[in-house]
Amino acid sequence: MAGFAETLKLVDNFTIDVDLPKKDFVQKLSNIVYKGKGTGLNQSSNDFLKLTVIYKGTVGPDRFKIKRIRWFLDPHSNMAAAEGIISENNGRTRVDIEVSGLTPLFLAFYAFLFFVYFGGIAYFMFKYHEVVYSAPILIAQGIVMAAFPYIIMRRSVHRLKYDLDREFFYLTKK
Repeated sequence: MAGFAETLKLVDNFTIDVDLPKKDFVQKLSNIVYKGKGTGLNQSSNDFLKLTVIYKGTVGPDRFKIKRIRWFLDPHSNMAAAEGIISENNGRTRVDIEVSGLTPLFLAFYAFLFFVYFGGIAYFMFKYHEVVYSAPILIAQGIVMAAFPYIIMRRSVHRLKYDLDREFFYLTKK
């Protein structure tokens, strides 16, 4: 599944080298991450967070799992999540990151879409017992309905990768 998601560009792996000791990097990363679950549908509690907190998730001494906080009507919000491993070599910190755009919400949407369209096509085929003229229309509409979440997932992976690269660069400058 991960190989298929990588070919669709829904999962991306990359490495960032930071000119900070590991302990300082983890401390600075912890300052911009709200401690809580990085996933979930309930985003109503985000309105009372500090504006300096950009991400939500967990940061440990060797690993982190973060997700960008979704604000109401934020044009830069995305649904991707990042998991990383933090290591240190010769006073420099190396961060190996995997950004994944596959969320349970989108996977459930695709399962629902498959069953609805498969059921619709089967219904028309069994009801009319002849060449179905509505099947190509249903298939075309299903492809369009499946393309929009795919585009959203791809853009969110690209956007979170860009945001993390930029944020880790600015952590070294603070």
